Amino acid sequence: MANYRYCGFRLAIQEGVTWSIEPDMGSSILSAHVWTRFPAGACGQFLEWYSVHILHIIERDRKHARCELEYLKRVIERAE
Repeated sequence: MANYRYCGFRLAIQEGVTWSIEPDMGSSILSAHVWTRFPAGACGQFLEWYSVHILHIIERDRKHARCELEYLKRVIERAE
């Protein structure tokens, strides 16, 4: 559960990342699937719309996940 504050409001949203490692011709591909669950009902639907279209949460989450993947890549390659 993530808690955000925006314009004086507290927003509680379920979010997380599902990691996967897939074999690829002698190496591996590490990927991340970022997911979010908004509260049910009209308020949750508005919050989802606002987060996607005004706050651009999808692009921000992708950018953050990409940073985590790049960090893990550096750590793994350094250990080899």
